[in-house]
Amino acid sequence: MTLSDFILAFKALEKETKGKCFYCGTQTERGGLKQSAAIFMTRDHVIPTSAKGGDRRANKVVCCRKCNNVKEDLTLHEFKRRSGITVFFAEMLLGHRIDDLSDIEEVTVSILNTRKIEGRSIKFNGKPEIRTRIASAEDFLPSTPHNFASNQ
Repeated sequence: MTLSDFILAFKALEKETKGKCFYCGTQTERGGLKQSAAIFMTRDHVIPTSAKGGDRRANKVVCCRKCNNVKEDLTLHEFKRRSGITVFFAEMLLGHRIDDLSDIEEVTVSILNTRKIEGRSIKFNGKPEIRTRIASAEDFLPSTPHNFASNQ
């Protein structure tokens, strides 16, 4: 399964998810309740447009404003490290890990290669790390427990 297939499979379950964030699973659709603006629905480009991810349907997902702000132009692995989310809602829902997608390494390298790095750093756990275009082993470490589906 490719990343595009994964996103389209998540979108196919739109009626069941009812606007839940692709990443954290927070309900983003406004009900009758007064909600924080941090959880209102936004659309995120999984592969950032700056990395030539494009505006196609298979690259955009529903997410909460908080996740969208935290993600910026990060790879999915970097976003997991930065946000502290170990298992995306979409991974639990579909029973398939991002780490096991056939093209995740290619997508990660593509994002890193197109990244604008001059004078910017990324904060992980409050500590800044210099942005890089060189993929390190940390960029490909499994970020999701292997048996997450059985823990539900």
